[in-house]
Amino acid sequence: MSTVTHTKVQPELPSAWSRATPASHPVQADEVMAPQVDQDPTGDPLLEATSTAPHTTEPPTSTTQSILSSTTPAQFKRLLLVESNGINLKVLCFYVKKLRLPFVTATNGAEAVRLYTHAILGDKDPFDCVLMGLSMPVMDGFQAVQAIRQFEMQQATDKNAPNDGGKVCSRSYVIALTASVVQGTHDTAIASGFDDVLTKPIMLKKVAEALDAGLRNAN
Repeated sequence: MSTVTHTKVQPELPSAWSRATPASHPVQADEVMAPQVDQDPTGDPLLEATSTAPHTTEPPTSTTQSILSSTTPAQFKRLLLVESNGINLKVLCFYVKKLRLPFVTATNGAEAVRLYTHAILGDKDPFDCVLMGLSMPVMDGFQAVQAIRQFEMQQATDKNAPNDGGKVCSRSYVIALTASVVQGTHDTAIASGFDDVLTKPIMLKKVAEALDAGLRNAN
């Protein structure tokens, strides 16, 4: 499988919700998903996110109840959120908390692959859904999803693959997060192994709908 080479671009941090355009940004430049404020986009205090630790949430507030009632949040068992931009990761964590789904975070592709594989080979519950940025240091999203897919294929074909207590390495649903609106970027993401692509800015409803679509496709 060929490796896609990407140039790391240091994103600027705009003061308002933004979307990258081909005319003003490189294809793989990732912008922040939300403004740098102390309030989250739905009006509730933004909760702090801590890396590589499971999270739970309180029931949704009245502010987000209308959003949740208009969608059917997918009940994935365990999510892996991968973003190198701290603001992006914080907003993404907040949204997933609103959807009341357990998750673990990573800040680059290499860390994501390590967590993903260790969950299968170790004694932790596997991740059945991954939301991952494309432009990241150490290992970008394209390389990370390729590594994840290769690992899944190896586990599926290896007669000696662990099957502790019925735990099987099935194909996880992986969603790409990008600021690029270029169709070629989205096509490359799908070809690399992603199942879906979300274009920033990422909203709560958009995340819920993507997870719901992923669960329906998995079934």
